[in-house]
Amino acid sequence: MNAGQLNKRIEVFRQVFEEDPVTEAEEPREEVSFRTWANISPRTGSMLNGRDAGTMLSQTTHVITIRSRGDITPDCRIRWKDEFGKEHIFAIDYILPPAGSNFMTIYAREEIV
Repeated sequence: MNAGQLNKRIEVFRQVFEEDPVTEAEEPREEVSFRTWANISPRTGSMLNGRDAGTMLSQTTHVITIRSRGDITPDCRIRWKDEFGKEHIFAIDYILPPAGSNFMTIYAREEIV
């Protein structure tokens, strides 16, 4: 991977829990863990059952490559806005550790919101 191919700006979110002062219950919220440059490549996808051909793909998997970091875990989520302004959110399935390289590969699936 050439660093020049990292051409998409992504945000990696982590879920944190805050205690609500009124109910004293822990409320989950997402906060930006870090922003970085990435390469995003779609791999596979399947159509929603019973929908017409204009339906957006569901269960779309992607390969996301970033510079190696130690603070990304499978419970993080990735957010990216494409060149048309549409926001894409990815749930991480698997993180392939770097093997003699400065880049790590993340296998993720796009969440349809």
